[in-house]
Amino acid sequence: MRTKLIKKKTLALDTLRFITCGSVDDGKSTLIGRMLYDNNSIFIDQINDLKNATLKYSKNKKTLDFSLLADGLSSEREQKITIDVAYRYFYTEKRRFIIADTPGHEQFTKNMVTGASTADLAIILVNAKKGILKQTMRHSFICNFLGIKNIILAVNKMDLVTYSKTKYEKIVNNYKKLINDFEFDNIKFVPISALYGENIVFHSKKMTWYKGLTILDTLNEVKLRNKNTSSNFIFPIQLVQTNSENKRYYLGVVRNGKIKKGDKITVLPSNEKNIIKRLFFYKNNLSVAHTGQNVSIELKNNLDISRGDIITKGKDQIIATDKFEANIIWTNKKEAFVGRSYYMKIGHILINIQISKIISKVNINNFKQEKAQSLIVNDIAIVEIYVEKKIPIMKYNECRNLGAFILIDRIDKDTLGVGMVKKITNQAKNLFYSESFITKKSRNILNGHKSKVLWLTGLSGAGKSTLAKQLEKKLFNEGIRTYILDGDNLRQGINKDLGFSESGRIENIRRVAEIAKLMVDSGTFVITALISPYENERNMAKALFAKNDFIEVFVNASIKTLEKRDVKGLYKKSREGKVKNFTGIDSRYEKPKTPDIIINTDKASIKNCTEALYHKVKKILD
Repeated sequence: MRTKLIKKKTLALDTLRFITCGSVDDGKSTLIGRMLYDNNSIFIDQINDLKNATLKYSKNKKTLDFSLLADGLSSEREQKITIDVAYRYFYTEKRRFIIADTPGHEQFTKNMVTGASTADLAIILVNAKKGILKQTMRHSFICNFLGIKNIILAVNKMDLVTYSKTKYEKIVNNYKKLINDFEFDNIKFVPISALYGENIVFHSKKMTWYKGLTILDTLNEVKLRNKNTSSNFIFPIQLVQTNSENKRYYLGVVRNGKIKKGDKITVLPSNEKNIIKRLFFYKNNLSVAHTGQNVSIELKNNLDISRGDIITKGKDQIIATDKFEANIIWTNKKEAFVGRSYYMKIGHILINIQISKIISKVNINNFKQEKAQSLIVNDIAIVEIYVEKKIPIMKYNECRNLGAFILIDRIDKDTLGVGMVKKITNQAKNLFYSESFITKKSRNILNGHKSKVLWLTGLSGAGKSTLAKQLEKKLFNEGIRTYILDGDNLRQGINKDLGFSESGRIENIRRVAEIAKLMVDSGTFVITALISPYENERNMAKALFAKNDFIEVFVNASIKTLEKRDVKGLYKKSREGKVKNFTGIDSRYEKPKTPDIIINTDKASIKNCTEALYHKVKKILD
């Protein structure tokens, strides 16, 4: 019987997390299966399942197909590829291990990043017959990009090259040259045959020329570097609880360092000072809390602390900032654009951010940095990020928990990409917002009316500009200070450098929103008339304004009506291919889901539409 029972003493062992990666059919799953089998880490029922899977899926029915042990999805077994990230757990007398078998296909880069994000080591497999491939270098680069410092290059399928020392050394020397600029701390090279178990757990009798360690021995012996190089105490607040006596307790996991009763602490980003009054877990008081421990903290004085705030012993190593540079890997089919707003999840914080600049995109074929204005799926880039307010973060190589993040779509909540904080800057370091002595409220009182923005959105020809001009005239005659920001007019001036690509439209909306905000602050009732086709950017514009100061008006008309109307002749030119990126034809328009006002211009005259809009606006202004 090939089985192992977990003993209590294994719980005291340290844990090594590692991934296997390589090109398709390099033998990643076979390596894992063979390692588990030869290490007696497979239960009887798993062996029986493996036998049945071998008979069903494998061409060679006589020998156990160890790749099927890791490839659990039926689609993986049928296609003989790894799609999902398969996790396996085992232990030796020296260590516990968590394996992530990651996909080799380029389209599954997201899955590989998922497996690699918490890994201490990567086993990169190379087919001895094929040598170093593009995918080998892609995976090596991603491992380096994600901060994995320990690498085992396993030259597999040595049986196909008659266990040739010369071919093995050629691959090793070639790889050393190619990764010369990478920042790996420790690289080990092992010639193996996963199929026959050569140099996996037991030394090979067919490669006596190799005097190094086996794969398993290397995993046992490799020295792990502390994932957090900071010595500071780091405690991100996950939950705030209040009891019947209004005592507040702050719950979370100690991410770095240690803390004890009586220690002086600082809360970030507020920089409030306090003292640890009590540490406990469930009903048990603790004298000290260490890295990795779940703990509840009671402070001497109650503070207004929220989820995502940080308790630390000092603020020197943790910076609250609203601007930083990051390495990101874009994992979604949706394109990423400069200026578009996204949610960022970092630690326990979910916050609105913008990619303000793509500093460079990495050409994965030659690792050279290239200029880019957008990112597509599997792109790797260095970007600059603006955050809507200052948050406490750290560089990824100092603390993974405060330096790793994901980007999320604001509309459908899809995960878009993963990132690592590379460099922390401070947007406000040399810039200071200058408050006027005269407030918006004072200006509104002087003017005798409220200042807001009426954001008209709709397809070209729907009547936005006409409505805006008619409404402005009526409001002006009543003594309301108003001004129109018309899309076509702005594109002849401040926005004349922008095209009609998606990135150009995003920047166009951003600029108009910023101008509108300044004008609203000045006491003016602003009317914007521009297509503004994307919900994300309209939400971004709305977020700039105080509550109820942004009124979204959907000027609705069907394509059929607009093509018939076609005042500017643009729909005809678009259908003829003479005008590109035309909204509603070859560029999408995202209808507002919950606009404040809807005006249907294909069902009523412009006079009636103006009257309807005027009465709705008057109610808001009164």
